[in-house]
Amino acid sequence: MNESQDFTKNVDSLSASNQNSTTSKVKQNNPTALSAICHFFLMIGSIITFIRNTVFNIIFIFLIIAIFALVGLCSKFEDSAKDLAWIEDPEVTNQVLTKPRAILYFDLNGPIIESALPNDDYSKFTRMLDAKLNNRNVNDILSIEKTLHNAAYNKTIKALYFNLSGLSGTTLSVAKRVIAAINQFKAVNKDADVIAYADNYSASAYAIASACKTIVLNPFGSFTFKGLSSTTLYFKDLFDHLRIDPVIFKAGEFKSAVEPFTNNKMSPQVKEEYQEIFTKLWAEYLDTIGEQKLRAKTTLTKLFYSSEVYLRELEQYGGSEAVLLHNLQLVDELQSQMDVEAYLIKKYGASKDPFKADKQDYHQYFASLEKQSATATNNTPEGKVAVIYGIGNITDISTDATDFTPANIQSQLTQAVKDPAVKAIVFYINSGGGSVTASEKIRNMLLHVKHKKNIPIYVSMNSLCASGAYWISTAADKIFATNETITGSIGVFAIGFSAHRLLNEYGVYQDGVATNDLATVNIANPLSPSQVRAQYLEVNSIYENFVGLVKAARTPLKNVDYHKFAEGKVFMAQDAYNLGLVDKLGTLEDVIKFAKVKVGKLNKVKVEHLAPEDTSSKGALRDLFLSVGSGIVPDIYLKAGLDLLFKEPKILEKPTVMAISQVKDVAF
Repeated sequence: MNESQDFTKNVDSLSASNQNSTTSKVKQNNPTALSAICHFFLMIGSIITFIRNTVFNIIFIFLIIAIFALVGLCSKFEDSAKDLAWIEDPEVTNQVLTKPRAILYFDLNGPIIESALPNDDYSKFTRMLDAKLNNRNVNDILSIEKTLHNAAYNKTIKALYFNLSGLSGTTLSVAKRVIAAINQFKAVNKDADVIAYADNYSASAYAIASACKTIVLNPFGSFTFKGLSSTTLYFKDLFDHLRIDPVIFKAGEFKSAVEPFTNNKMSPQVKEEYQEIFTKLWAEYLDTIGEQKLRAKTTLTKLFYSSEVYLRELEQYGGSEAVLLHNLQLVDELQSQMDVEAYLIKKYGASKDPFKADKQDYHQYFASLEKQSATATNNTPEGKVAVIYGIGNITDISTDATDFTPANIQSQLTQAVKDPAVKAIVFYINSGGGSVTASEKIRNMLLHVKHKKNIPIYVSMNSLCASGAYWISTAADKIFATNETITGSIGVFAIGFSAHRLLNEYGVYQDGVATNDLATVNIANPLSPSQVRAQYLEVNSIYENFVGLVKAARTPLKNVDYHKFAEGKVFMAQDAYNLGLVDKLGTLEDVIKFAKVKVGKLNKVKVEHLAPEDTSSKGALRDLFLSVGSGIVPDIYLKAGLDLLFKEPKILEKPTVMAISQVKDVAF
C-alpha cells in the first residue's frame, strides 16, 4: 500500500514537472510584446555599435596614414628648404661655385626631351622613378640651353664636360640646338675647356661632340653609326600563313604606312622616294658636322662612302675602329672616362669629385639669379610668346601628360589664353601624324584661339611633321620648318584585321539576322560589299577634306594639282618650301624671334614654355594617392598601382581612320 502511494506521488511529480517544462517552452516560443521590443532595440544597438566601431577604425587607419604622409611631406619640405637656403646664401653659393663647381658637367644619358616638363606630382615621380630604375638623368633641351646660356657669363666655370656615352633617341634638330648653345658659350667664355667623352658615339652624340674643343673616345670605343637607314618588317606571307586578312582602305597612291601588311617588300616608288629623303638627310647631317669641323665632314664622307672603303681602312688598323678614328682625326684623344675626369679634377684643383653636381644644380642656381635680377630691375615685359608642344603620334586619349592628345594640347592652350600677357603662340611639332579625329579636334582648338581670342599661331616643324601633324598645321598663320624636317604625307587610311578564314578553318562560323547588313559586326565572315564601299567612301571623303584644308590654308597651292603635294608623298623641308607647303625655313629660335617682333620689341617680349596640366578629378585623386603612398609603398609598386588604377583601356570598335606616315621620328 505504501509502495503504491509512493509510486503515485512519483508519477504525479513527474507529470507536474513535464507540465511545467511544457509551459516554459510555450512561454519561450511565444514572447510577449515587451520582450519583442527589447530584442528589437538590442539588435538596433548592436548594429549601431558595429557601425560606430567600423567608422572609428577607418578614421583611425586614415589618421595613421595621414601622419606618415605628413612626416614624409615635412621631410620633403625640409629638403626643399635646404636647397632654397643653398641658393639664397651667398657664402654657400660662392663656396660651391669656386673650386668643386669649376666644371659644368652634363651627363646626357638617355634621350633629350624636347618639350617643357609637366610639373605635377605624378609626372615628377615618374621621371624620378625612371632615372632611378634606368640609372639615367632626365635631360630636357630647355634646361640645357638655359644653363649653357647663363653659364657663359659665369667666370667661375672653367670647363664644360659632356658625357655622351648613353645619348640615344635624339633627333638632329635637338642636337643642333645643343650645338648652338655650346657655340654661344664658347663665343663668350673663350678660355674655357669644352670636352666631350663617349664610350661609343651615336650620330647625334658625335654631332654635339663636333662643337666641343676636344673629342675623347674610349680606347675600345667606336661609332655606332655608319650612315642612315630606315627598314620595316613586312608581314604579308605571315598573315597568309595564319589565315588573317588585313582590311585596308587608303586614299593616296604613296600611302606607305600600310605596305608592311600588304607586301613582302618595299614598293619601288616608295623605295625611290625614301632613298632620296635619307640621302638628303645624311647630307644635312654631314653639313652640320662640317660647320663645326670641316675636315670631319670630308673624312666621314669618304670613310662611309661604301662598306668596302670602310672595311679596307679598318683592316689597316687591325680592326680597331677607335685607332682608325683617332688616326683620321675624327676624335682627338683615346682615353677612358676615369682618365678624363682625373685630368679635369687635377687641372682645376677640385678637392672632391665634381661630377656629383650636374647641370641641373646650375640650372636651379641660374634660375634664382635671373629671378632676383628681374625683381631688382622691375623689367615689365610688353607681352609674352607662349610655346606649346605636340610630340609623338597623335592619339585620342592617353594618361601620359606628354602625349600628343587633344586634352594635353587643350591644357596648354588654356594656360596661354588665361594669361592676358600672351600675344602669340608658337606650336612646336615633331610628329608623324595619327588619329584623324584627334587631329581635327586640335585643329579646331587652334582656330578657336586664333579667331575668338585673336591670338596668332605659328607652327615650328622639328624633325618630322607629317600627315595628321600637317593637318593640324593648316590652322597656323605661318609654318616654319628646320632644314632636316620631313613633312607632307598628305593621305588617309583605315586598317583592321579579319580572322574569318582562320576561324572557318577550325569550324567557327557566324550567322544571324539584321535589319541592315551595315549593322552586323563580322568576325567569322568577311566584310560585305556594302561595308567595304561605306569604308572606302569615308576614307576618300576625309582625304578630300584634307586636300581641301591644305589648298585653303596654303595660298601658293590653291591652283596646283593636288597630285604634286598630296597622295601620301613626303618631302624634305627645302622641297616642301619650294612647293609652298611651308612658309620659311628656320629653327624654333627663329620662330620665337619672328613672333616676338610681331608682339612688340624683341628684347621686351618674354617667352614662356608651357606643359600640360592635369586638373581633372582623376588627376587630383592620383596626386592624393601618390602623396599618401610615397615613402610607405616601394616606388616601383606605387607606380604599378597608379597605372593599374588610373590608366584607361583603349577599345576599338572598327578600323580607325588614320593620317600617319611610315617615316618615324628619325633618331640619330
